[in-house]
Amino acid sequence: MKDTGQVYFTHMRLHDDEGNIYPNGGVTIAFTFEEKENTGVINYAVAICSKFDGFEKRQGRVKSAGRLKSPHHAKAFQVNKDITVHDAVSWLRSNVIWSTKVKAALDVDNLY
Repeated sequence: MKDTGQVYFTHMRLHDDEGNIYPNGGVTIAFTFEEKENTGVINYAVAICSKFDGFEKRQGRVKSAGRLKSPHHAKAFQVNKDITVHDAVSWLRSNVIWSTKVKAALDVDNLY
C-alpha cells in the first residue's frame, strides 16, 4: 500500500447460519495506511450498528471515519510496508470484527 492518506472502509453484516443477511446490525471499520521508515502502520476505528437498528453503510462510514480522527477511539498496528489493501482488510476482519467487544456489543456470533 502507498501512504496516500486515503481512508478505506470495510463493512460486515449480521447473518444467520444459512448465510442470509439480516437488515439490522453490523460493523464498519475505517482505516488508513502510513509508511514509517522500513515498516507500515494501519490506523483503524470501528463503528458498531446495534442489532436493533437498520444497518446503513453511509452512517457507518461517517461514524468510523470520525472515530479514526480521535486518539481515544483509533487503534494502530504495524505491518509490512508492502501489505495490500486486501491483506489489510483480511487482517481487520479476522482480528477486529471477531473481538470479544464487538461480539458482545452485537450479542451475536455471526458476521458476514
